[in-house]
Amino acid sequence: MKNLLRALLLVVPICMLGFAQTTDPAGALKDIQGMRAKVYQDANAKKTTPDFARLEADIKTKATEMVKGVDPEKIDAKLGMQWAQLFQLAGMHHHACMSAQKYVATNPDAASKFQAQQIMLVSCNAMGEADNMRKTLASIAAPAENSSELVSYVVYEWVDTIVAKKGAAAGLETLTAVESHLSFLDPKVAAKERLDAEKKPLPNGAVRAATIGGAAPKTDEEKLAAYEKQSAAMNQSTRWMLVEKRADILTTEGKKDEGLALMKKFNEALPADSAVHRTVEASILRATMLNAPATPLTFEKTIGDFPGLSAWKGKVVIVDFFAHWCGPCRASFPDMKKLYGDLHAKGVEIVQVTRYYGFIGTERDLKPEQEYSKMIDFKAQNGLPWPIIFGDQTNFNAYGVTGIPQTAVIDRSGKVHKIDIGYSAESFAEFRKTVEALVAKG
Repeated sequence: MKNLLRALLLVVPICMLGFAQTTDPAGALKDIQGMRAKVYQDANAKKTTPDFARLEADIKTKATEMVKGVDPEKIDAKLGMQWAQLFQLAGMHHHACMSAQKYVATNPDAASKFQAQQIMLVSCNAMGEADNMRKTLASIAAPAENSSELVSYVVYEWVDTIVAKKGAAAGLETLTAVESHLSFLDPKVAAKERLDAEKKPLPNGAVRAATIGGAAPKTDEEKLAAYEKQSAAMNQSTRWMLVEKRADILTTEGKKDEGLALMKKFNEALPADSAVHRTVEASILRATMLNAPATPLTFEKTIGDFPGLSAWKGKVVIVDFFAHWCGPCRASFPDMKKLYGDLHAKGVEIVQVTRYYGFIGTERDLKPEQEYSKMIDFKAQNGLPWPIIFGDQTNFNAYGVTGIPQTAVIDRSGKVHKIDIGYSAESFAEFRKTVEALVAKG
């Protein structure tokens, strides 16, 4: 999730090969965008995946050439946003911050100011400048349509740096400050705008299929009601991210009950028909499980020998909820296999938990026994040395799984020590440190 957020934020207009220093940042950014587009077009024509690492490295090299010798203190402040984008692409975060700050001082419109502040925050985060991050987040005001975006970055990126550098209290204060400046789209207004946009003709006579939850509403009133409910749920989800992060920080500080109380209070205040209830209740369940005995796993079949969690008491156990179709799940396999290879002899066990989905790859309408047979091949092809267990939704519900991969770490006493959701190389490095620390306790 972190890598995705960072990638989204850094996608700015980008240039062709052979750049020199520039005095036209807007033109340079347009050229870099052309470079990125060409790589995508070439890959699409060849039906291959772009080499993203190579592309980003090339962009950094070219951006560095373009800003060579540029002094952020001497740039035209009105061009500060564009220079900040170039500096950020070049990995020159201090210069990016200075340029963005100069731009903000020109009193731009709210949307442009917000974009410049985002650049400042990304660069401050890269440098570990927690004080500047706190100062910016204390006053940042996202346009209503960007509130969810802002909160995502705060929760999944920025507040962790603040907590690491300045402590839990500073992190909690930052979350409160951000929430105090949030604005939200009115659900009724958002629903009306969405319906109006739907009625505009598509290019080339294309027909828009309007469906909600798989069913096409028959009247505008039904559509408005559904869209209003969805908009309200988005607002609730945005507020929930802040509540859950507060609870997470409190739990890490040994205040699990206080964190749980916050989450339960939020859940009780939601409308009875809110679609957010399930997400909140799953999070409450996961928080309740921490430092409590692990729930036994039930299963119908296994690939590999799984004796049950109770038989592994005395070991550090990783329970990995996954699916064969899940990209991040598969991306985690190399790191997970290395961890297992390094630590299995020291008392680490892994069991993967999945269920039947009725398909694998392009094959559809598979019966459970057919899917199970193909998963034997999947396990072998991916070189997974641990057991995989199959069952219904019971295990997923018991561990509050709302997104995969979800990984629970159980300590030697049989208690749940940590639950992580998602995968990135960066987050896995922290996850591995947690496992190694539990192994070291003996």
